[in-house]
Order: sequence, then structure tokens, then C-alpha cells
Amino acid sequence: MKFNKNQTLGFTSKLSNFEIVNQEFIRCKCYMLATGDNVNGSDITLEAVQKAMARGEFYNKPVIAHLYQDPEDNNKWRVGGHDSKWIITNTSFDIVNECIPFGCIPESANLQLEEVLEADGETMNTYLTCQIILWTGRYNIMDAAYSDDIYFNQSCELSINEYHYKNNDVLSIDDFTFSALCLLNKSSDNSKNVRPCFPSCRVEKMKAFSIDTDKFKQNFELMLEKLKQYESDGTPTSVQNNTTNNNPQMEGENKMDLTKFTTLLSDIKCEGNDYIKYELLSVDESKIYVLDKENGCRIFSVEYVMSNDDPVINWKTKTEGDITFTEKSEEKDSRLTMIYNELNESLAKKHEALFNAKLEEKLQEVSQQFETKNKELQTEYDTLKTAYSIAKEKLSIYEAAENEKVKQDHIEAVKSTLERFEKKIGKSPEFIYFKAKLGDYETIDIEKLDKDLTLMSGEILINSNKNKMFSYTPTSTNVNKYSTENELTSRYGHLLDGFVD
Repeated sequence: MKFNKNQTLGFTSKLSNFEIVNQEFIRCKCYMLATGDNVNGSDITLEAVQKAMARGEFYNKPVIAHLYQDPEDNNKWRVGGHDSKWIITNTSFDIVNECIPFGCIPESANLQLEEVLEADGETMNTYLTCQIILWTGRYNIMDAAYSDDIYFNQSCELSINEYHYKNNDVLSIDDFTFSALCLLNKSSDNSKNVRPCFPSCRVEKMKAFSIDTDKFKQNFELMLEKLKQYESDGTPTSVQNNTTNNNPQMEGENKMDLTKFTTLLSDIKCEGNDYIKYELLSVDESKIYVLDKENGCRIFSVEYVMSNDDPVINWKTKTEGDITFTEKSEEKDSRLTMIYNELNESLAKKHEALFNAKLEEKLQEVSQQFETKNKELQTEYDTLKTAYSIAKEKLSIYEAAENEKVKQDHIEAVKSTLERFEKKIGKSPEFIYFKAKLGDYETIDIEKLDKDLTLMSGEILINSNKNKMFSYTPTSTNVNKYSTENELTSRYGHLLDGFVD
């Protein structure tokens, strides 16, 4: 599978076996990358590494880093990471890499594949090792790390050309282009370490990234030239880190005649009139910078070469961009200063408009996301509301049935109580009247009903006993006819006559 995206693969790199070549360069050994499955879900195959080695993929590639003073101690230096800064031009907002070349992988790098025992003491991995050159005569990179046992974290910049996925979903890299080796900070204080980006590397869309290619190329080519000179005859050459040394407009013998450029530009007119289209702003060793007055006063850079002391401009390389006015006059009314101020004002307005447009676009995006989320929540709310209504309706039906059952049970209890007392006092007027006046059985208190009927029953029974009539039938006995003539002298009269002789 073809692939053409720049990826950063991070490894732990050890620089060891330092050898001071001369006062300008130091050679050391670097463990660049490991083959096989890695923790970030990728696999740089051994075949891919061998293929790259065979075609000399790693030679003359830069070793880059961002070296800066330790903010906690100005006497110390630190190596950063993939540090960047914002560059605002009249066309875009770019993130520019602050890394610069501190060394290179020379053609005498002695590339080798070595078996290395990892820190866990168990795992063996195959590493690609090489010898790299650090340009210590120009940069104080070794002030940040110079020890036989100091480790740097290191990232390999790769452009993946071909890949496939293995059965375990690991991205297997079959072919790649090597771009650079980047040193990252490593110290005994973990909080100051810059972790390699390997664990987070994935095959996915990445943020826009750019680099000051002119400055980078200038430094790297200068370093290679210096290194080759040492390897050939060992003769040192003075190099100064001053951009004016490479500026063809500098004072002295190398001062360039800019009238040749202005003469060439004066022959190019605006379409439809005789106004000069381009105004010369600045010139460096390979490009001229012009102001295109026909297309909204935009800045362009165009490559040129010198042929017999005459400039030949390649208009096919015309590229819109920005310029740093190092040659800007200190006079407030100079033409270049006026152009600079006009462009600054124009760019400020353009960037403000661009910012407002992007802000409006972002607001619309956020508003749309909010509207979409609001609709989703409204849909969920409506669904829950419908479910709640259904559940509430079912609950109402259940409660109605339950209430009806309780009601019927209560009515049956009232009837049962009345029937129980009706067997005793059902024919009494009081009971008949009481029963007729009860009304709705639903509202009757069962306990009170039972109590009232019990009292009524007792009262009716008592009253019925009071009004009950008893009958007496007298008996007659025969008495002797003479007995009536006798006087009753006995205490008991004739009561005991039948028993006394």
C-alpha cells in the first residue's frame, strides 16, 4: 500500500563512544531505531531498513535539535523537543520548527544492525546503529549532554512510502524515506525530560507544519561543506554565524550592483498600462524579493542566477511569501520604509479580516454543533416524555383497578356485617330504619358500623325482655265441707292438713 505522509517515530537514542575529531567536530555512536513490533502499533520491518541502507538512504541527513539556555540556570544549556513558533505571513498562519542542524550522518557512518538487550533485562531487539558527527565548533550542543553514559531521546523523521497491516492490526512499514534525526532532552530529572513522540505516532492526518527551509538549507550545506573539507585535507575554514556574510548586498568587494535587477524589472509592465509591475525590495544570494503592484501589492520571492555578472531571473519560481526587512532604512521617509509601513498596515487589516472570518467560521461551526446536540437532546427528551406518558397511563389503569378492588372489598365487608346482625335483629324497626339510612356503603366505617349494631342489638334484646307478659293459672283443691267451719288455729292454716294424721 502506498503512503506519502511525514511521520515522526520516537526511540531512545544513546550517544556513546565519543571521539573528538578536531576542534570543530565530534564523532559518536547512535542507536537510531529498532525493528519489529513497537509499542506505538507500528513495525519497521528489517527488510525495509536493509532496503534503505542499500540505497544510501541515511547518508548526509541532518541531526537536528533545539538548543537553548536553561530557564532555571542561565549557565546551563538544554536540548528541547520539536519546538515551534508562529510565523504570520500575508497568506497564512504557519508553525515553524525551531530545530536547526547540529550535525549529520556522514557517508562514513558505518551503519550496522546490532542485537541490543533492553532495559528490562529480557527483551532483545535489533537496532540500526550509526556514527554521527556533531558540529561542536559552531554550536555548544555538548554543553547540554557530554558524557560516556548520557542518553538522549531521539526521534526519526520518516516519510512512509509503502505499508500494510498485519494480523494483529500493527502498521508494518515496508518502505520509507529518512528525513532527519532529532535529539530530544534527557536528564536525571524526569520532569525536564522530553519524551520521544514514538508512543503517540499514528497514521493519521497531522497538523500543518513548516520549517524555515532557506535558513535550514543554508546551515546544513555550510556544515557539510565544512565537514568535507576537514575529511579531505583537515584545513580549517573560518565560519561566522552572521547572515550578512552571505548577503550579496554587503559592503566591500562583493557588493552587488542592484541597478541590474531594477533594469530588468523596469521592462515588466502592468497589463493595460505602462506602469512598472514589480518594485525591488531586497536581494539575497539566491532570490530577489519584489512587490507586485498589479496584484494587490503582494510580496513575492523569485530565484535567480548570475551569468557573466548579469542576473537571470527564473519567473517560474515566483512564490508569494513574507520578508524580513533587514535592509530597511532608518530614515522615516525612505521608499523602503514607506513600503514596509504600508505593507504592515495592509497585512494587519488583512490578518484582522482573516481572523474575523475564521472566528465567524468557528462560531458557525460551534453554533451548528450546538444546534445538532440540542436536536439530539430534544429527540431524547421527546422519547423519554413519550415513554413517561405510556408508563403513567399504565399506572393509572393499575391504580384504578386496585382502587376498584378495595372499594368492592369494603362494600362486601359492610354487607357481611349487616347480614350477621340481621339474623339477630333483622325484624326490629330500629334495625330496618338504621339499614335504610346507611346510604353509600363506600364511605361507611366498618369498625363504627360493627360497634353501632352491637349496641343496637343489646338495647333491642333488653327492651324486648321488659315488655314480655307472664300468665298464671290458679289450681283448686277439694276441702271437706266441715273444714270451713273450723277456725284456723294453725300457724300454717290448712297447708299441712294432708300430711298430718
